[in-house]
Amino acid sequence: ISGINTQAAAFIEKLNLDIPVDSRESVDFTLTEPPTCDGSYFTMPVKGEFYTPAHRTPSPGTPGTMPVVAGGNQLQLFMSEWLFNSAAYTIATGDQLHFLVDKQSTGIALDTNTLKAIFPELYNAYPNRAVAMNFSPDAAYPPTLQSLSGKLNVTAPFDINVEVVMDDGSLISAFIMSANFAFDM
Repeated sequence: ISGINTQAAAFIEKLNLDIPVDSRESVDFTLTEPPTCDGSYFTMPVKGEFYTPAHRTPSPGTPGTMPVVAGGNQLQLFMSEWLFNSAAYTIATGDQLHFLVDKQSTGIALDTNTLKAIFPELYNAYPNRAVAMNFSPDAAYPPTLQSLSGKLNVTAPFDINVEVVMDDGSLISAFIMSANFAFDM
C-alpha cells in the first residue's frame, strides 16, 4: 500500500489542480498533504481555495479539518466552510457583489418622498428627488457561511450608499449606512 501511496502522490503532484472557474476566478485544488490509500478507500486532501488570478491574495481564515473517512461509501466528498468563504471573499474583493438599485438599472423608482417617513432629513434637504442606492460588500468583512447546529448560516455585511439624483443626472451621496444580511438554511 505504501508504494501505491508514493506513486499516487508523485502522479497527482504533476497534475494541474489549479482550475479556472471563469475569466475572473480560479480554484486551487493543490494537495495539502500526500494522498493515502489503505485498500478500502483513497483520500486526496486538497486546498479548495477560490482566488482571482489577476491579483492573488490569500483568503482570510484557514481551511477546516476534514475526516479521513466517514462510513463505507466508496466515493465521498467533504467540503468545509472554507470553500464557500474563499469564494465569497474572492467575489467580494473583485467588486462583483456591487450593485445599484435605481429606476434605470432595476426599474425600482425610489425618491425622497417615498423615503420621507424613514429619512425625513433626506426629504428636507432634497425634496422630491430620485434616489439611487449603491450596495457594496464591506471590504473588511466579506460574506461568510457557517455550519451551526445542523443549519447553514449565511452572513453578508454590506454598505449602502444612499445617493440623490440631481437634475443633470449626477449623484450626490446623502449618507452611507451599513447593513448585515443574515439568514439560516
